[in-house]
Amino acid sequence: MLRKVWLDYLEGFRWSKIRAFYNFSRAWIFIYMLTMLPFIVQNNHEEIILVEYYLLTIPLLLGMHTMAIIPLRLPKQMYLCPMGMKERQQYLKQMFWVRLIIPVILGSVLSAVGVMMGKYGWIHAGKQIFGLLSIMISGSITYFPGSVTNIHENKEKEHFTDKRLKGLQTMGTIGQVTSLIYTVLLIFQVATTDAWLRILSDILVASIVITDLWTMRYLPTVLELNVDYENAYEVLKEKKA
Repeated sequence: MLRKVWLDYLEGFRWSKIRAFYNFSRAWIFIYMLTMLPFIVQNNHEEIILVEYYLLTIPLLLGMHTMAIIPLRLPKQMYLCPMGMKERQQYLKQMFWVRLIIPVILGSVLSAVGVMMGKYGWIHAGKQIFGLLSIMISGSITYFPGSVTNIHENKEKEHFTDKRLKGLQTMGTIGQVTSLIYTVLLIFQVATTDAWLRILSDILVASIVITDLWTMRYLPTVLELNVDYENAYEVLKEKKA
């Protein structure tokens, strides 16, 4: 099963699929974060070094890409295969962890590179991984086919109405925003000794831990809804039509 998950994950990096998925509105955030934003920050804060920025941003963008283009759902053919519910759940669980772990592994490697280059210490590198992991947790559980945050180009807003998902969008959004602010503060901490930045980031840690643990409570429900053909997002749309 893990081999199937890995092959489907790699499929998300096939150029034909990337070209079909991304339009300008979807690609704009990547263009902005890789080109315009770092130079804007550097021009206003000369102490910010681009190397440090990219070491933190590249794994984040990888995570954003995989969450967007590799959905947390079963491939259509797997609904037709004579598979047990346990096997389907196994596929989704493994896909969830693969999408979560790969960007974190890349982030760990790049953070270690930053330490070896003398850009920051191991404690700061650990904080970077913590921030990246939190963003991936909240995003991976909050954004999936049929979630309230999954809005297509034609503005469809068909989504699961299971009462067990109540509060997921709120907690996921808070988690992503808080983690992103925390990650941005880490970039500035590399080049400054301002105590208020460190105090603020430490305060955010408590909020991040709470929101992450709270969001993870929704994972079993999300997997359950996406493993059942009758609850599949495409079926929900067809029933309404």
